[in-house]
Amino acid sequence: MTSDPAVLLLAAAKTLPQHLYEVGVALAFGVAAALGVISLFHQPRLAREAADAEASLEQASVSNELFEGWLGQVVMWPLLVLAHRLHAPGLKRKVRVNLVAAAWQYNYTSAQYLAICFGTGILGAIVGPFLQALLFEHPGMLGLVIGSAAGWYAPLYHLRAKAKSRLRKIARRMPYALDLISLSMGAGATFVEAVDTVTRDDPTDPFNEELSTMTAEMELGKTRREALTNLAGRIPMETLRSIIGAIVSAEALGTPVADVLKVEANLLRMQRWHRAEKLAGAAAVKLLVPSMLILVGVVIIMLSPFVVQYLRGELM
Repeated sequence: MTSDPAVLLLAAAKTLPQHLYEVGVALAFGVAAALGVISLFHQPRLAREAADAEASLEQASVSNELFEGWLGQVVMWPLLVLAHRLHAPGLKRKVRVNLVAAAWQYNYTSAQYLAICFGTGILGAIVGPFLQALLFEHPGMLGLVIGSAAGWYAPLYHLRAKAKSRLRKIARRMPYALDLISLSMGAGATFVEAVDTVTRDDPTDPFNEELSTMTAEMELGKTRREALTNLAGRIPMETLRSIIGAIVSAEALGTPVADVLKVEANLLRMQRWHRAEKLAGAAAVKLLVPSMLILVGVVIIMLSPFVVQYLRGELM
């Protein structure tokens, strides 16, 4: 046997599994892509100008520690420049709407959140081949593509789920809040006083938070119509838009706002009741197939011994 270290090292290298080389190649490709993005778009001054411009356009004072530390300077600012240069106004508008609906408009701008998507996409491109090697023992481009796509979409999915959950809570709270505001105004309180009475009960409720923002805008000098319009812009719900339209029309025509709120609250309850009836009817139809399968399974279990005896000729 030879004791040459070079020969022993070569023999050990030949015994390594082939997929480790492929993992190394995929990892090198992901790191090279990340370094390429950093080297091409590492312009901190331009990134800061882009972030400041977008923050002023969105009328939000955004402060996020993710873009302030050394990690943000090295990685996130170049990705922010890339997100700012991305020509996708529809996507940015949708991200902005979801950020406002999720009450994250003061945490991220749309470009900052897309920069996070780029970062998780690069991370997914690095992790994807390893997961493919772990599951199928042969990593390749498929894991890289799926990992990058999943990493890119995961923050968008989380944001959309957060926004939908918050809007669901607002829709559930809205009829009761309108009723309380209507009762307070009927007792002699003004609109702002009635809203303050409702929001003091549970300040952490999403709908109460939006109402508090509305009253704060009115205290800063905006008219009731402007504050209500901004409320409809922050909450993308057709029912709320119709309610605010009815309130604005009632104010213009001189109709008591308390009566309008009471009618709109009753309409919301009726809509929820009809929607619950519709879902209950659909649930009965959906349960029919599983019930039939369970019934067929029970019949087969009960008759299977007789079928086996008949096939064996024991029932003759």
